[in-house]
Amino acid sequence: MGKPPKRGSSLPLHIESCSTASSSEAERYYHHQYRPPRGSTLKDRVKSIRQEDRQAVVEDNAIAAALAARAFHLPGYSYMADWSQYIVNNHLIFGLCCRHPKHPLTTKLRFLNLMASALFGLAITNMIWLGYIYYDEDPDSVLFKISFYDEDAGNELIISSNLTNDDQWFFNNNTTNSSMMDDLWDNYNVTNTMAPTTLEPKSGWELFLPRPKNAHTETLGNTLQITRGMVLLWTLGAALHAVFDNTIWRLSACGCCLPGNRCERFGFLRGMSGAFTIFVVVMVTAVATFAVVLRATLMSHDEIEFSASNSGGLVDDAIDVRESFREAAQNIGALEFVMGYFVEFFLALFVYHPLFMTILFMGCLNFLGCGKLRVLGGRPFEMRQLEEEESGSQRHSAGLVTGNQCLSVPKGAVRRLSHTERSSYSSVNNFR
Repeated sequence: MGKPPKRGSSLPLHIESCSTASSSEAERYYHHQYRPPRGSTLKDRVKSIRQEDRQAVVEDNAIAAALAARAFHLPGYSYMADWSQYIVNNHLIFGLCCRHPKHPLTTKLRFLNLMASALFGLAITNMIWLGYIYYDEDPDSVLFKISFYDEDAGNELIISSNLTNDDQWFFNNNTTNSSMMDDLWDNYNVTNTMAPTTLEPKSGWELFLPRPKNAHTETLGNTLQITRGMVLLWTLGAALHAVFDNTIWRLSACGCCLPGNRCERFGFLRGMSGAFTIFVVVMVTAVATFAVVLRATLMSHDEIEFSASNSGGLVDDAIDVRESFREAAQNIGALEFVMGYFVEFFLALFVYHPLFMTILFMGCLNFLGCGKLRVLGGRPFEMRQLEEEESGSQRHSAGLVTGNQCLSVPKGAVRRLSHTERSSYSSVNNFR
């Protein structure tokens, strides 16, 4: 092998003088796309390939660190592309199949986060109900109701609930699909609307019965009643659920420990993120189980008291009617609990979570951090940081060549680097 030319031996490491480099070669160098010229030796080519591989690893680490840190902006992304990647990569469900291929959060950790979110929703659903009971408030008091009329079926179910007198059920129906109601209407009719104690053979279609104590909301037929507990669950409960999802996501990702971030020296802690997530799942499971058991115990106690208070002075047929409606109310309460839980889970994941993330992305809360916190500044704050770093890097690149400056660096040749990328490049900046 002959002696390698000067251009092939010196340019990949650093630019020593203007006589050994042209402007096009300098542009390729600043773009990190350098290829050795044809006259270079095999050693130079291998060295260049190693430099490119090392640089590719650094770029991958920088992107992974930015994704783990929930960066609002990625290089080359537009405003809508940044918003889309920020929502999808950080969502518990969308991130399972649509996340960035270089995202450091694995599928197993995402499933654990989703499990923790589901259990937290179960816990918050029961704890709100227990909170009402603790303060002697009725979580089942009706705020408003939604009624529907089915013209094709020819029936109209009207459930009128007097908010001042919570002991009355009123049904006015022409036809019904409920077998239980058919059996009752085929055999009984209550004549005393205020204190039904006498049962007579059926003579009409109106039925008046006292409301069982543990009936939650009347969802029979085409009417749905919304209670105070539901409203609080779907607002405050779902909002707390979304905050919990964001918190557990940040802790499991451990983005501050990735290369290029401030705590990269504690990178060994990232191996413990899975164990920490499992610990959180176990704790949330324990809290949810306790809340469910306590709620079931209190509801069973109320049912026993209701049966004891209504067992004296009644005929057997009246007891059967009350028992039938009590069982129906229990089934309604179970369905209502499931409905409330799934509605809260849906609102937390698909309404409040994207809404909170959009507010953070737009920087609407920047005033809370006095314009100095990235997490509150959003994308505008990151873009201002990039502009400042770009101006600083341009001043630094202008001072690389001194003396007889015949080498001009094209405008925009130096790619903008974020804080994480700049820190990562400094770890492998051994070009000299």
